[in-house]
Amino acid sequence: MDKKYFIINKEPNVNILGLDPIIRAFCSADFEELTGVPLSEFYYELENECFVAILEKDALLDMSNKLFEKMVDDHNFPKLLESLLMESGTEIYKLCKQTLEELKNGSIAEEEMKLRIIEIYRLFTEMCVPNVVAPMIEMGAGGMTAKIKQIIEGKDLDANNFSVSDCIAILTTPTKTIWTDEARKALHVIAQKKFEGNNIEDDLMKYVEDYGWVYYGYCGPKYGMKNAKDELIVILDNTLSPIEQWNKRELEIERTKKRQVDIMKALKFSDDEKYFMQTAQSFGYTKGYRANLMALADYTNNEMLSLFAKKEGYAMKQIGVCAVREIEDYLSGKEKLPDVNILNKRLEYCLLIHKRDSSEVLLGDEALKWVDDNVEIDKMDQGVSELSGNVACAGDTKIIAGTVKILLDPKEISKVESGDILLSTNTIPEHVPAMRRSSAIVTQMGGLTCHAAIVSRELNKPCLIGVKYLLDLFVDGDQAEIDLDRGVIRKI
Repeated sequence: MDKKYFIINKEPNVNILGLDPIIRAFCSADFEELTGVPLSEFYYELENECFVAILEKDALLDMSNKLFEKMVDDHNFPKLLESLLMESGTEIYKLCKQTLEELKNGSIAEEEMKLRIIEIYRLFTEMCVPNVVAPMIEMGAGGMTAKIKQIIEGKDLDANNFSVSDCIAILTTPTKTIWTDEARKALHVIAQKKFEGNNIEDDLMKYVEDYGWVYYGYCGPKYGMKNAKDELIVILDNTLSPIEQWNKRELEIERTKKRQVDIMKALKFSDDEKYFMQTAQSFGYTKGYRANLMALADYTNNEMLSLFAKKEGYAMKQIGVCAVREIEDYLSGKEKLPDVNILNKRLEYCLLIHKRDSSEVLLGDEALKWVDDNVEIDKMDQGVSELSGNVACAGDTKIIAGTVKILLDPKEISKVESGDILLSTNTIPEHVPAMRRSSAIVTQMGGLTCHAAIVSRELNKPCLIGVKYLLDLFVDGDQAEIDLDRGVIRKI
């Protein structure tokens, strides 16, 4: 049988309820109106809290190419996407922060909670509509990454003593700040107080209350005092004081801005070529901005949904494998929540099929059969020992060797020790402490605006992304070497 579907993304530590608003954005009439490109269906497999996105190959490639062409032809398109995101993002931020304050004070009634949850999910999807364009471009033909590499490789790099990897990393780095940056700055200020010998317990409690949501991801766990104290240990275990560390980071951002201007000037970038670099920076920034607000939306709604779960006798893990439509129907009094036995089966393994006007969830053998019958699984050739990818950050050392640690489940971040090479399908906010300890980061998926690319640049950590077959070649404990000049990782 000719299989016309293929896997476009894998992501750990997720559930249906966290992903469903994003999937609804892909298939919405608003997305088609904005882009002119419809997407009629989206499939995702969920097994042991790991998400696998599946799309029809021809449909994805067609959409990716058309979106890339639209970005090439209309230089105002990225500005429109950012403007729409900021507009809905501001609205969702205000509503979530207001709701969290009212929950803290006990001043929000049950009926109002129901309306808020539905409204937050609506805004969540609205916010995602303009911001799923960038990943769709990368997930398909990889047009953005390929275009940037083509531009840079066509320049006289030798004459200016530049490397392709360094230019890509510098020129695509976003320099605008998001809430994650605000949180890190606030924690460095608290660390400085500790460094100076002051008691910081109350400051830490307020920090967790003000910024804990930033690290929530799709479904938690919640960031708490232990997480904050663990981060403080890392900050304080440095030859520089916390405030010196932060000042150094801010100076590096300013240095990056200057280097971006200097490189484009030295390599004689045309206005059109500058546009692609600025668009990559915009996509990187808006992805981080959206990720923060998605975490806030999920955190806020789950705080309220936990009250309804308790009332109905459900665990939050079971609520997490409901679709948004099922939650909306329950809150509006149209339907009861799905039976607990059905939800337990979803937790084991399921496939959600989302279409423009409907959705269904297949379970067990039926779901497995659909995947087996329809999804093409690409396999690595035998005898391969070296794989190539895109350099997201070159770091300060061009050759990195170390022990491989594969990180999928955030509960296993402690296994990544100082100097290990961290491998994953892609990275998520919960991976950041392990990313700090690692000597390098390598992901199987992602483009120049993915999470791993953004965070590695912040940490100045060597990073390869989009390394096909990565987790087929390596297992925990393997020895690997990364060559940043060539953009390859090999088993040694």
